[in-house]
Amino acid sequence: MGTQGQLRIIYALAVILMIIRVDIWWWGETQPLDVFGWLNAPMLYQLGIWLVGWMLVIYVARFIWTEEDE
Repeated sequence: MGTQGQLRIIYALAVILMIIRVDIWWWGETQPLDVFGWLNAPMLYQLGIWLVGWMLVIYVARFIWTEEDE
């Protein structure tokens, strides 16, 4: 798979992350603080989405935007 194919997959994953980031299934419901008494499931969900997005940026910066392309 070439760089274009990798970029299409990365863009598709970014769009999916933008859509699922809006977690409407927890709106209006009080969530108990389950982890360490200060984190709940929606917070962990958002943290996971942030981590996946961060990993996508690192992947693009490290493997797609190489100095050879300049």
